[in-house]
Amino acid sequence: EDKPAQQDAILRLGLKYSLLTSRTSFVAVDESVRNPSGKADDVRQPLPLPQGVSNLAVGRPMPEPELWWLMLFAVVAAATAGLRSRRHAY
Repeated sequence: EDKPAQQDAILRLGLKYSLLTSRTSFVAVDESVRNPSGKADDVRQPLPLPQGVSNLAVGRPMPEPELWWLMLFAVVAAATAGLRSRRHAY
């Protein structure tokens, strides 16, 4: 059974001797540069859908919601300007 004292001892041993334990883990860090020029190419990579999922799950690109509000504002502003110009014409 794991008691707090045993858990602490396992943790200390794992950290002291760089051991993989139930209380510690390893993280690999690779700092080498794979692309020294910094130039990158975009690649369109098709990804398969999970089994049983139709293409309807993907959807199509949609504009951001803010764009819809901006377009609505532009239409209302244009309609308001049109109504004002009609009133001043008579």
